[in-house]
Amino acid sequence: MLVTQQSVTTVVETLLADGISLDEITVRSVRSVLGGGSLTTIAEHLRRAKQRLFMPGLSIGKDVIDILEGRLHEVARASAQVAWRDAQDRIAELEQEVAALRAQLKTTLSAQLKTAEQEIDRLATQGEPKSEEEASSDLDGSGQPCIKERKGATP
Repeated sequence: MLVTQQSVTTVVETLLADGISLDEITVRSVRSVLGGGSLTTIAEHLRRAKQRLFMPGLSIGKDVIDILEGRLHEVARASAQVAWRDAQDRIAELEQEVAALRAQLKTTLSAQLKTAEQEIDRLATQGEPKSEEEASSDLDGSGQPCIKERKGATP
């Protein structure tokens, strides 16, 4: 049987596509797939095939590319699902924080409103405000407050 570089490379690509790692591909496993051939010739072609798999610009077979693309899509899909779940979890956390802040704000505003109402009631019970005429009698001619002496006070 004539063993060529192409036939050995094709076997290597097939074995890789079947999930066998490059390190697990041996001269005997290639010979088994080929159905025969010189171990020395297969070893030489296998060495070159493995070297080319590590070289930049190497043309990898379509089957290997298809497998790698499929696995890439699986990883991307799984990553997207994880990111989606994480985002949903974060949204739920933020919604809980917003609800807590709303409750806190409602409590604070209610307390402030109650305080303001109490202050209004307190001021209302102190007496009616002075009329404009009474307020102006407390000012001297220049608009400044008059200093009135208290009854019974000594100068």
